[in-house]
Amino acid sequence: MTDYGWLFLKDDPASRISPDTFVARYATNLGLSEDYMLKATKEDTETPEGMTVAMRHQLFQVHYKNVPVEGNEFSLHSIENVLKTAHGKIVAELDVDVSGGIDAGLALQIALDEQGLTPESFDGNMLPTGSLILARKDEHFLEESYRLAWVFDLKSEKIQEPYRVYVDTRTGDILKKVPLFMNCFSGSHERIPQPQYPKVGLLSQMPWVASIMIPNYSRYLNGQPNITFETEQIGGQYRLSAYNNKLNTRIATFPVIVNGEPTFPWSWYPDIFNSTSDWSNANRNATTAHWLAQKMHDMCWLLFLRNGYDGNGSYPKVVVEATEVNSKWTGSQVQFGNGFNSNSLVTIDLFGHEYAHALTEKTANLAYQGESGALNESISDIMGTTLEFNLLGANANFDVGEDAQIFRSMSNPRQVTLYTNFDGQPDFYLGPGWSSINGCVPIRENDYCGVQTNSGVMNKWYWYMRTGGPTGTPLDYAKPAKVVYRAMQFYLHSNSTYYDAAEATIQGAIDAYGACSDIARQAAYAWTQVGISHITPCTDCNFAITTSASPAAPACGAPVTLTASCSGSGCAHVNSYQWTGNSIAQNGKSVTISAPGAPGSYTYNVSTIKNGCLLNVAPLNVTTQNSCNFNVSASNSNGNPSPGQGLQLLYSCSGGDCGGVSYAWSGNRVNGSSSPLNINAPGATGSYTYTVTATRNGCGPKTASTSINVSNGGGMNACIEAETSNGNGPVSSDPNASNGQTRGAENNSNHYVDYVVTGVPSSGVYAVKLRYYSSSAPVVSVSVNGGGGYRGTGNSSSRD
Repeated sequence: MTDYGWLFLKDDPASRISPDTFVARYATNLGLSEDYMLKATKEDTETPEGMTVAMRHQLFQVHYKNVPVEGNEFSLHSIENVLKTAHGKIVAELDVDVSGGIDAGLALQIALDEQGLTPESFDGNMLPTGSLILARKDEHFLEESYRLAWVFDLKSEKIQEPYRVYVDTRTGDILKKVPLFMNCFSGSHERIPQPQYPKVGLLSQMPWVASIMIPNYSRYLNGQPNITFETEQIGGQYRLSAYNNKLNTRIATFPVIVNGEPTFPWSWYPDIFNSTSDWSNANRNATTAHWLAQKMHDMCWLLFLRNGYDGNGSYPKVVVEATEVNSKWTGSQVQFGNGFNSNSLVTIDLFGHEYAHALTEKTANLAYQGESGALNESISDIMGTTLEFNLLGANANFDVGEDAQIFRSMSNPRQVTLYTNFDGQPDFYLGPGWSSINGCVPIRENDYCGVQTNSGVMNKWYWYMRTGGPTGTPLDYAKPAKVVYRAMQFYLHSNSTYYDAAEATIQGAIDAYGACSDIARQAAYAWTQVGISHITPCTDCNFAITTSASPAAPACGAPVTLTASCSGSGCAHVNSYQWTGNSIAQNGKSVTISAPGAPGSYTYNVSTIKNGCLLNVAPLNVTTQNSCNFNVSASNSNGNPSPGQGLQLLYSCSGGDCGGVSYAWSGNRVNGSSSPLNINAPGATGSYTYTVTATRNGCGPKTASTSINVSNGGGMNACIEAETSNGNGPVSSDPNASNGQTRGAENNSNHYVDYVVTGVPSSGVYAVKLRYYSSSAPVVSVSVNGGGGYRGTGNSSSRD
């Protein structure tokens, strides 16, 4: 038996036992003392698709001293009267006095007062009857957690948010309240005054007809001009109902205020009529909801062979345009208001979500609190997303409510939206974003102990189930949905936890597809990815690892890629590839390393890990060798320098083995290994050669040379005009000056001109002639590079 109350019996003749014998033989081991009893509450016999033998599923409620114990249920699953699986919760050694206390009448009045209800709050003034139960005061399954209580389901069409209320029989205190509605995406109520409106009865039933409509969100057309759905003809009009009024859709034209809360009693709203079978111009939120109710019903039959949410062909009542920022399942209606941005919440996935709450109520009946409530919410997200993929195919996605306003992401629950906590949802069990339920008492303010928040864990499981995650195989929408439905129908209990959900979905996958199927393995693998460790059923260890290196014989120190390849049916869900050897430790199917620097043969190992399989180690031998695929070339920055002028020597390497090459310059007393290498040209004229030598371990040296010619360069001539140089005098026309222009003004002094002489071939002595023109005798000074120079007085004419 697992730590969480699941027992799997061996499939061998010596271990076979019938379910009836099992309970009688192992009652003490299960914790069933003389004060305990298992009472049958449900039994199903079915032949799963692909099987030829029938499975029997039995559900029992645990009673202590003839009083049911909340959250204590036990299931037996057998094939041909041979027990295969047993699971459930039984809190042993209870010691509770179940006699005396307040009577049912007083307890009911306490419950009514708590909820602000009166007899008029109930249909036909029919007050609910209560029953005794050993109720949990918190989320624990401990002896001290249980109290004897009266329990009442306070619900009617007039009560918008019905609750199950527990009253302590000893103290008369309210022990706890659990919602019987699923308030999925709630915002603040919009208070609207209550008008007077007559009640409207149902009209006579008439045959249904095919009609057409345009949905409220255009992408639902999916490439079609319109959508076909069913309505009913009433005389000369068409009503938004179908199948002899089993399905009926209405608009909440106003709320009815009961005890300060808006409610939406079905009988107060009129039927919706249209003059033709073309509803394209009718209320599109109503027609879209009506169409989706039909499609969800059809999908349940297609995937699960289930006729309606209750299995008896029923449709939920559909109400749109409720005056709440919310969508919900009330126990009889699916209701849709608008989002915070005023967009209608009638979307494919949200409709499927609310319908699935009705489906859950009629199967697992998961309590809307704590972990069971989180599973309830997630299952609705899964079924809503399944409906979207069923209708839109490749245009569907893993966001919830995105057509109106995204509520949460199944692929990334950590994403923060207006409808999540500030920290988003958790995507790992008890991980970041998890809403703690330890000691939690479920109330609206704490999200009934995290039902909306903690649903992110199973949503992420579903995403891994669908996509395969990093190592699995993508699945179509139908297979995971069938797995979840079987878990709901046969394996989950009203107070199941995440560990129960893991076992239940894996068993559902085994039932539907086989213990060694990829679907069963993927269901288990996906739970490990969200923190629920589980050994994959019938783990397929049929896989082999081969290794290779590229290049196969790398040069010493060169990059080399090590690759592991998997073959065989068990390659899916190999969790990791770990490379070791020669001082490396890297993870991945392919890793790139530097080959050892010395020639030789080296061994690397890759270890593959898969849950349920032995460690698989595959070696890889890599032989390194010296390689001389490189060439060197040399050049300089100035091939004709003057004596002593600075210049640079440069080299470059080409080829695949330039790594690890060393360089050395030589020639004319030059040494160094860099590129560029700064030197000065020799002081004497002539031709000079410099050589770079390139060496690599195990290779012969390779050289390259570059030459320079050193010369004095001879004299030079340069004519520099004042008007083309920098100065502080104006440039003006002067027919007596060269080029007809000059710089300076006749009556202004202190002008200067900077003449820049370029192209001086080498250091030496050069003659400079300055020619100027003046109308009077000027004072002229000349300096070179800011140093000393000539100063003198000229004549009142031109002068050289």
